[in-house]
Amino acid sequence: MVLKKCKKKSDSTPPFVKKNYFYSYIISGIKNGLNLSEIAKKLNLSRQRLNYYVSPLKKANVIAKVSMGVWAIKNEDNLQHVGVKNTTSVGSQPLPLSVKKPIRGHGFVFTVKLPKTKNWENRESYLKSRGITYKSISQGQSVSITHSGTKFTVWLCRRSLVVYFPKGLSYFGKTAKGSYLHAFSQLSEVVRKVESLLNVNFRVKGKLEVKSKCFRQHYAEINNELAVQCNNDKEKFEIRDDHGKLWLLIDKSFNQNELETVHGVTAQVDMDRVAAPFFNSLREHYTATGESITINSILKGLSELQKIQSNQTEFNKSLNDLVQNFALEIVQLKEARR
Repeated sequence: MVLKKCKKKSDSTPPFVKKNYFYSYIISGIKNGLNLSEIAKKLNLSRQRLNYYVSPLKKANVIAKVSMGVWAIKNEDNLQHVGVKNTTSVGSQPLPLSVKKPIRGHGFVFTVKLPKTKNWENRESYLKSRGITYKSISQGQSVSITHSGTKFTVWLCRRSLVVYFPKGLSYFGKTAKGSYLHAFSQLSEVVRKVESLLNVNFRVKGKLEVKSKCFRQHYAEINNELAVQCNNDKEKFEIRDDHGKLWLLIDKSFNQNELETVHGVTAQVDMDRVAAPFFNSLREHYTATGESITINSILKGLSELQKIQSNQTEFNKSLNDLVQNFALEIVQLKEARR
């Protein structure tokens, strides 16, 4: 993959992300003692864009300013006046099934492989001479890069950069891939900040040809039906692969019920090709047959599927042993005939 200069997207709100979701984040953030600047950073929005959602809540007396930078919840019942219906607390109920659920990408960590760069081995001396704040780590040096008012941690390693996205910084997309592309476009801007800071050029013939690999990424389907039930019943839900690696779990971030794929390598595919299609098929099944498939039946089915997989593994082993024994008998029979 090649990093390309992309237009800034952090201030654009995807149209499919409903206002209810942002209202929920704002209310949950205020309840947890966050100010509006902190909420804006977590939503990856500018303060001006956040005010688009704060203003209706303020006019409806849902929230009120207590003092400089401090807000409080006044009356959540007034949410109906800003177009929120059939819920007493935003985020406590799932969105209607007819609403396309957005995917929230977060927790990104990118490894950016560097081309051969002149004097790169002298980067620490350069940081000292320029008075740039850094921290020595075993891999090299760690610096803080500010982009769009948000601080990213960047490790300056021997042959790569490791870019840690801030905790809680979210990127929304219709799919996990769409969410990833939003994050990737911001990664390119962070890399350019590093170039400017260190006075280096990672381009070849005028183009940025730094190849990157994402080795940590989390994708959450917001208000997933299974997540709603598990969180209501206070049940822990985790699924691991055959190697014991966690890839699917239930989470409740910002008072939202989320089904989250967390495998460092396959999280994007797990969400777009496995988790999301599975739950979309439930809706299609109901539309076609009028028959509802309950979460309990899903959990029971998953349990039975695990048993089938276990039995299939034992069957495959037995069949393999049988084939090997049969092949051995044939060899022995041939030797006996000589």
